Amino acid sequence: MAVWHYTGLQSAISILQNGCFWVSHSQYLNDPSETLYGLEIILSVLQDKTDKINKQSPTGPDSLNSAFDTILSSTLDLFRWHKSKESGKRSILTMLGLDSFILSFTRHDNSSHMWNYSTSDSIALSFDFAPNTNQDDYNYCFVCLCESCTNPSAYSGKIQKSNNRIPLLDVYGSSLQEVIYDAKDSKVRIQERLVSYVESEYPDLVRNLGEKRALDQMLSKALEKEFDSEAFLISMLRESAFHKNSAWNSEAEERLVFYDIEPIHVDFRTSGEKIIPYLKVGVGKYDKKNKVVTGNNFKKYLLECITEIKIGPSPYQDFHANSIKKLLEKLGHNIPITLSNTPFRRW
Repeated sequence: MAVWHYTGLQSAISILQNGCFWVSHSQYLNDPSETLYGLEIILSVLQDKTDKINKQSPTGPDSLNSAFDTILSSTLDLFRWHKSKESGKRSILTMLGLDSFILSFTRHDNSSHMWNYSTSDSIALSFDFAPNTNQDDYNYCFVCLCESCTNPSAYSGKIQKSNNRIPLLDVYGSSLQEVIYDAKDSKVRIQERLVSYVESEYPDLVRNLGEKRALDQMLSKALEKEFDSEAFLISMLRESAFHKNSAWNSEAEERLVFYDIEPIHVDFRTSGEKIIPYLKVGVGKYDKKNKVVTGNNFKKYLLECITEIKIGPSPYQDFHANSIKKLLEKLGHNIPITLSNTPFRRW
């Protein structure tokens, strides 16, 4: 399924010419509650589950107190403390190793809201990250294109490299994920993640339970065994980036979230009065059989994923379209260019 990335003229030219996205740290996006909103819902669900399990087991099994309940309670306390400190709201995510970089797309192909949200003259790029051939031996993947990766001689011995020196980036869920804006839907999805975690970590337990998929029973049974509560909590908190306040629902967003980024891969840019950490992210090909990133023509791979370029509302639409056409001719690619017919004006 194609998704759209709305951006300004200069950024669109940069994406086309350089074959990479500049992906900002979540702390510097426009929503000040980014990741924190989802974190609150997740911790609320976990707290409700813990309370329910403890009520079902009045004697309170030691495994609950020593593993899940202890780390959950301490994390809740830590979260509440950080939330009360204006300057430290996001420290909990950093302390848990959950710093994230977010690349946003939308399902809307010609949205007045998105055009208004972008800069005065904007372009929307349509992407389809599924391979465009009948071959099933590779997938498109996302790779780091920072200087330390593309010019490794300057950083000898400081980073681990794949066979072609370009590391595969850790994407949550390995693909685009839909953002959820309704709190009830968020709780349902979080419970589904809980079930998935227990199913993957305790397959024998799930088989023994047969068709009965009661989450509380599975979680309670799992906690009676040896349980890595910290790994469990981190796994759940990574979900936080996919839940946002309903005020943002008109964006219909799908996003890629990158975790576990070593400091050497992070670049910095300025925007207004802010210094923003970001990643240079390109598209690569992942050999599924050999489990490696293959090839090095990352600019070509990103252009292969673009299915359409839409020029936003502007008195200069024809000029922009003609210039983009010439740029694509220079790059050796033929991508359909269309003009937005949205009746929107701000000039």
